[in-house]
Amino acid sequence: MIYILVIFILIVGLQFDKKDWKNRSKNIWWYFELIVLILLAGLRYRVGGDSLGYDDMHAHMETLSQLSNLKGLSDWAYLRYMPLWHYFVALCLEVTDDFIFLQIVESIFVNSVIFWFVKKYANRPFMVVLFYFVMMYPYYNTEILRQIISVCIFLLAIPSLLAGKYVRFYLLAVLALGFHHASVVLFILPPIFIYMKKMGDKSMVEFMLIFIIGTIFVSQLDSVSALMKLWGMSQLGSSMSHNDVNHTSFVGVIYRLITEWLLTFLFLFLCKYQEKEDRAMLSIYVFISGIAIPVFLMYRIVDFMWIPFYVVILNNLDKFYLSKKTMQKFRIKNYRLYGLLSILVVLNVLIVRFDYYMLDRYKITGVRDSYQYNMYIPYHSVFDQEKDNKREALHYNGAFTE
Repeated sequence: MIYILVIFILIVGLQFDKKDWKNRSKNIWWYFELIVLILLAGLRYRVGGDSLGYDDMHAHMETLSQLSNLKGLSDWAYLRYMPLWHYFVALCLEVTDDFIFLQIVESIFVNSVIFWFVKKYANRPFMVVLFYFVMMYPYYNTEILRQIISVCIFLLAIPSLLAGKYVRFYLLAVLALGFHHASVVLFILPPIFIYMKKMGDKSMVEFMLIFIIGTIFVSQLDSVSALMKLWGMSQLGSSMSHNDVNHTSFVGVIYRLITEWLLTFLFLFLCKYQEKEDRAMLSIYVFISGIAIPVFLMYRIVDFMWIPFYVVILNNLDKFYLSKKTMQKFRIKNYRLYGLLSILVVLNVLIVRFDYYMLDRYKITGVRDSYQYNMYIPYHSVFDQEKDNKREALHYNGAFTE
């Protein structure tokens, strides 16, 4: 199976993690992995749930000439307030109406930006890429085709956020908003970032807990529940569970906060010896994910933070291997707790993600013996152009296009 081959390639790359970037072999293998991941996503054929919907719509999307005739607010509403996505598709249609071309162009952009970000910030870049492939690669490259462009623009904007260059950050946020409306969350990040930098650890804990507890109760209001039903989130929350706990219910919210968020929260505030950039990115992730769990309507905003989160967690994993003498040299206390929490957070993230892959899709599609992983396995390419009947049935029986 091609996925096993790719995982093998990525595991081989782990040997270069601690070598300097001046090492020629490290650079060659790094770009080899990038090319492999670009081709895997770019040359897929009807792999991924939302990809099927985008493929079906592609030839019927607006051309550049049609877009030039759109005017007024009503036309913006027609474009669902995401005009840049429509212009991107239109540009691809100028070349060919084959959806494969758009896949290739998008795969080049998405994976190149992610590799750039990982190389810039990760202490173990090859391990992060392996994590990315196992955890988010299918979702990023075959499902959220519009939002992932916004996510990558956000990754390009993170250096500006960390450096306090907020005008440049907001310009990129506007660009991201043109591709997907979930990018509106980016406009609140600078004030949150500034406020958190000024707060002490105790104040930050109190701020997050009060805000998230308040969000939990707000999420249970009748008006919010009605809005979630309107968006189909209640059904989706009920379906995304193995234990019949509705993720949008009060019990479901508490369950997810404990199983998916608590460990990372403890890691942030018990393990204070982190690089300044790492701590800033982790603080934003903890805050955003803590809000998104109670308000399932906002679950998509966490997609912006997964890559920075993986980078930070795996950067800190290194400290588990430091000797007691080294820890004492840098005055790092409770180093065993630090290392243990790092490992537990990594395991927790892996368990939650594999739990997602094993979701029983029968609840919302009526297709027996079907799971989320069937959206990506088996893999078919443009060279065989074979349709998987189960995947087609899963999509058309229970499509929830982003």
